[in-house]
Parts: sequence; C-alpha cells; structure tokens
Amino acid sequence: MKKWLVFASVTMLCTLLISCGEGSLPFLKNKKEGYIRYEVTFPYETGLMLQFYPKEMMFYFNEEQAHAVLSSAYGVVSTDFFIGQKDEFFSHYLKSFSEKKVLHMHHTNVHDWLKRYPDVRLESTNETMEIAGFKCKKTIAHFMIDSLPTIDLYSTNEIALKDNNWWNKFDGLDGVLMGYEVNLYGKRMRLRATEVKFEKQDPSHFVRPEGYEEVNFEQMDKALKDLSSSFSD
Repeated sequence: MKKWLVFASVTMLCTLLISCGEGSLPFLKNKKEGYIRYEVTFPYETGLMLQFYPKEMMFYFNEEQAHAVLSSAYGVVSTDFFIGQKDEFFSHYLKSFSEKKVLHMHHTNVHDWLKRYPDVRLESTNETMEIAGFKCKKTIAHFMIDSLPTIDLYSTNEIALKDNNWWNKFDGLDGVLMGYEVNLYGKRMRLRATEVKFEKQDPSHFVRPEGYEEVNFEQMDKALKDLSSSFSD
C-alpha cells in the first residue's frame, strides 16, 4: 500500500511539473506577453561613427501595449517607442545628450507624421523564412521613390499580438515584424529578431517616462534632422 502511495505521489508530482510548463500558464500559452530581442545592423554604413550606432533593440509587449527601446553606444542617444495596441496611442521619445523630447500621437494623426517618410507599396509573396524559431512570411516593400531599394519584411502570426502595424510605414501588414529595415537618424537600419521569450513583464516597462519636453511634428522633425547630421559628421 505504501509503495502504491509513493508511486501515485511521484506520478502526480511529475504530472504537475509537466502541466506547469510554459504551455499551461495563461500568458505563455496564448503568447501574448514577453519580449523580442533584435540584432541591429547598418549594412550601408562605414566609418568611425559606426561604433556608436545601436547594436540591439528590445521590444516588450503584452495584450494592450508595447515598448521598443533602442540606444546608441554609451547611452548618448536613445529612442523609445510606446505603442498602445488597445487605445491606439503612440509616443516617440528621443533623448540626445541632455535634450529630451517626446511626440505624442493617436492613430488619427500618426500618418500625418509618417508622411515625412517615403510611401511604400506592399507586395505579398509565398516565401517564408524561420527567424528566432518562428515561421515568418515574406512581404516586399516597394518605395514609391525609384531611387530607394526595396525592403524584405518578415512577419509572423505565431505571436498572439493583434498588430497590423498601424503605427509605422507598413500599415496593413499583418503580424509581428521579425525582420525588416527602417530609416533611423537618416541611416538605413536592419533589424533581425534573435530571441523571443514569453514571460510576465515588469509593469515598469510600460510606464512612459517623465521629464521630456512635449513637441510638435516640426520640432521633432528638426531634432531628428540635427541628430542625423551629427551622426554623419
């Protein structure tokens, strides 16, 4: 009888351990909360300034919001994007040396800001690629300006975020971007996801920082152009 009880107890314990794996916890099973780590490269840049460019980006997310963090070497320049997936409120924070500026937008006017960047036409393909363990569909972004090369976009629906990229130039693209290119500080930046982890996130990741001067489109545009010039020098 004792042996049977011991066997039953061990069996139950093993069952509990297995059932408490990642697949059984609600925020893990649904893949709605965690972070994505991206490797950041600048394939078209050379020179001494390259050492100061960002090397990675962190993207924290849950069902209602996301926070992307990008910082240059030594933290001299940092950019934070806060995306409200539920309230569709978007904020662009920029810290450059001692200056701190923030641009707040809603989905109703975010595209007025994005008009400052070249328009793209999205072309779906049947090609796929595995990135960081996730199957990603390839979409080609054609710039409406012929002088700019196309961009290969890789997005996945295996992360349970309802994101059609309303807050960036790839509006309408379904799924979470795992590989793409974008212009930052006037430079062509390439991002590739290297790690995805589903786990409960510290609420502090989604708290928008204080102490930033709120600016309008023109003021932020000027700040970004000045920053681009400093990176070119």
